[in-house]
Amino acid sequence: MVDYFQALGVSVPRLLAGTGLTQSNLNDPDTDILARQELRLVANILAQVSDAQAHATALGNRYHYSAYGLWGYGLVCCNTVEQALALALKYLPLTYAFSGVDYREDGDQAVLSFTPPPLEPDISQFLLARDMVAAVLLVRELVGDSFNQIVNSPVSYGAGSNDVVFPKKLLDRSLPQANAVTAAMCEQQCRELIHRRRISSGVTADVEQFLRGQRWQKPVLAEVAQYLNMSERSLKRHLQQEGASFRELVEQYRSSEACRLLQQHDLLVSEIALRLGFSDTSTFSQAFKRWHGISPSSYQKKCRNL
Repeated sequence: MVDYFQALGVSVPRLLAGTGLTQSNLNDPDTDILARQELRLVANILAQVSDAQAHATALGNRYHYSAYGLWGYGLVCCNTVEQALALALKYLPLTYAFSGVDYREDGDQAVLSFTPPPLEPDISQFLLARDMVAAVLLVRELVGDSFNQIVNSPVSYGAGSNDVVFPKKLLDRSLPQANAVTAAMCEQQCRELIHRRRISSGVTADVEQFLRGQRWQKPVLAEVAQYLNMSERSLKRHLQQEGASFRELVEQYRSSEACRLLQQHDLLVSEIALRLGFSDTSTFSQAFKRWHGISPSSYQKKCRNL
């Protein structure tokens, strides 16, 4: 991202302002870049480039499979597109994507659905466009020129979901660089990376994962403790040691989930309030204003105008 927008004339110090990163950090393979640092960079881009949203597509086309490290090479070495897709979705947290990605089948069509990240609307829209184009590029590099017909197909705007649709028969296609041994080795290392992240992130990350899996249900401390095979008291103590609390984590989950749902144009504010466990729309609206400074209806309208 820095290289792309630097080429457009934006200075590196302006792009990296407030991220805590320097140019030398970006060139150091041992540097760990946090999500919040990347989000600050995106905010800087949107502030510095007047037509930044128009560049999201071109930016997405720079995310070649080699940019993803072990995850990308693992996909290339899979035997078939179907195997590569399964591996990609299983280890999606190892990628740059902020958008949620789900797969489903509809008759003879395969559908990749992209959920906008629960962020400020302009940042969410920028990242969604980048992530979708990057995913299409990745499939094209895996499959080859036969995927061009999908890339060049008409784009429909104003739809209720963000989907990439392609023939399901494409999943059976053998990949030209398949290597079962290398694919297995890459998957093993991806699995180890995920495991190390889980250990380093602690109980807080496990609670957050549980909350994401309990969509539409009101979270209860006892259920989370049972899921983690520990007592409620022990769970509270672990969270306190990590500087968190169950109540705060639930609030963060509801806040981000509210943003995600409000970006789906087919849902009413009253429906979203009910799904998130609020007793009524008024209580939800008050909570949303406390989280984001604007009403749910205003946020939803802002999303629709992007």
